[in-house]
Amino acid sequence: MSQYSDYYRELLHDKKKPDKDEAARLERRFDELFGTRTGSTTLDARIEKTRAKKTSLLAVLRHPEVPLHNNAAE
Repeated sequence: MSQYSDYYRELLHDKKKPDKDEAARLERRFDELFGTRTGSTTLDARIEKTRAKKTSLLAVLRHPEVPLHNNAAE
């Protein structure tokens, strides 16, 4: 699970200091993380749903002013 937390922190860092090379690396990393097959039908389906939303989830890489999440508590 820490790989996802680490990835989130990397997105936060890039949002504060946008960099095109880092954005490209983060897109590739997204593909690695959400291209994983676990063998669990339920988990694999959830991962696929997340991967299908890649464009909107990574909008922050193109538009740093976009919130990374919609949780007001964070």
